[in-house]
Parts: sequence; C-alpha cells; structure tokens
Amino acid sequence: MKKVDNKSPDILTILILSCAIYSVISVLINLICSLSIKVTTMLQLWACVIIFAISFIFATIFAFKKKIRVELSHNIIYSMFCFYTVLSALLSAIALIIPAGTMLWCLYSMLLVIAYSLIISLMRAYLKVKNYLISALIYYGVSLITFMILTNLIAQFNEGNQTMIFFGSFSIAYLILAVLYFYIKRSFERIDNEEKSYKQQFD
Repeated sequence: MKKVDNKSPDILTILILSCAIYSVISVLINLICSLSIKVTTMLQLWACVIIFAISFIFATIFAFKKKIRVELSHNIIYSMFCFYTVLSALLSAIALIIPAGTMLWCLYSMLLVIAYSLIISLMRAYLKVKNYLISALIYYGVSLITFMILTNLIAQFNEGNQTMIFFGSFSIAYLILAVLYFYIKRSFERIDNEEKSYKQQFD
C-alpha cells in the first residue's frame, strides 16, 4: 500500500480495498457456515453482492480519509484478494444455474480458489518470462489443473465424456482470451511507445 499526500484515491484503489474487505468477510462467513452446517452451505450470489456493496462503502470512506493509493502490480496479498473476489463471485453465479446439491461452490472449492489466487499472484510477482507464449503456457497449465480439480474431483463432473468436454472447452476459451490479451497488450504498449517518442522530440 502506498500513501500519496494531497491526492484523492482513484477508483482502482477503492475497488482493490473493497476486494480485500469482501474477501476477509466472505471467507469467514463461508467457513463458519460450511463447518457448522455442511460443506455446501455457502454465500449465495445476492449475499455476495450485498457484502461487496458494504465493503465498497467502507473502502471508499477509508481511502479518502487516509488518502492512500494501492499499487497492485507487485502486491501479492491485494492481488490474491482481487482474484478471489472475481472467481468466488463467478462460482457462486454458476452455482445458481446448475442442479441443486452439486458441490461446485463449497468449502473445498473455496479453499481451491484461495490457493489458486495465491499461486497466480505469486507467479505475477516473481515469474519473469519475457516470451509471452511460454508465459501463457505456464499459466495455462496451472489454470487447467485447478479447473480440472474443481470440475472432476470436487464437483464430480466426470461421467462419460464430461472430462474431455470440460478440457476442450477450457482450452478453447483460454486460447481465445490469451490471443485477445496479447493483441490488447501490444496495442497499449505501441501507444505508450509512440507517446514517449513524441515527448522526446521536445526535450
């Protein structure tokens, strides 16, 4: 966390702090519910939205009162909070459209999401691979293993050819997203380089 004097926090700082507050609260509630009732007793999507809204309000007040800004690039903990918030919300949303009783969003999948979020955050901070293809393959391997554990072992979607369907669907989706990310990132880098070249002409 980096404190900046005489500057108002930006929306990114507020969102990151919101994710941090939301993650702590939701994990505690889910742990209590799943351990005291049963492993599939987890916060539903509507409850997640309410908790995040409350977290956003507290994060806004805190950020403006303390006048802070959060840099996410090398902050492992805040990065993990953000990944957890997005993934847990996604799983709780998917849990609404699958058959009741399926263990897609449960205590075990929550722990898996926490572990995956931490691993990806550590990789973002310390894995410095210049070749985008190699980097994308490493992230693909970690993500695929996590996804297959979630679908095959935890949710038990392993009847017939379900495993191959999930494997193929994930691989195609990852390929599309990786290609889109590559071209978007290259476009932003090109714009930054052009702006730097333009400024140097007048130095």
